[in-house]
Amino acid sequence: MSDFLANQAAILIDMKKCRIRIHKTTLKNMGKPEYIQLLVNPDNRRIAICSADKNTSQVHRIVWSRIVDNSFELYSKYLIEKLNEVGIDWNPEGSYRILGLVLPRKGIACFNMMDATMINNS
Repeated sequence: MSDFLANQAAILIDMKKCRIRIHKTTLKNMGKPEYIQLLVNPDNRRIAICSADKNTSQVHRIVWSRIVDNSFELYSKYLIEKLNEVGIDWNPEGSYRILGLVLPRKGIACFNMMDATMINNS
């Protein structure tokens, strides 16, 4: 696998359904973590997905056998509300794709919210 493909990351944020889809390839490139934690830095408008252990607070368990449509889905009205507070002018009915990079040795995927592309608004 080329370094470029090994460092690719993608997420989809569906504002209307309060859903976050993390592409399976992103998780594989992170080293197939069993648990992840989502972090938001409102100052620089970045989202990070970090490998975590089950004792870390606010983690999400990845059950690989349940991943459908090549993505892991999280639903969080609270997180979507917090993303709205960051000050990015996203349509509340829209879905946004953000491409980012994986730092495989650290087990982190990073995304700049300013790079989001709307993929629908219905």
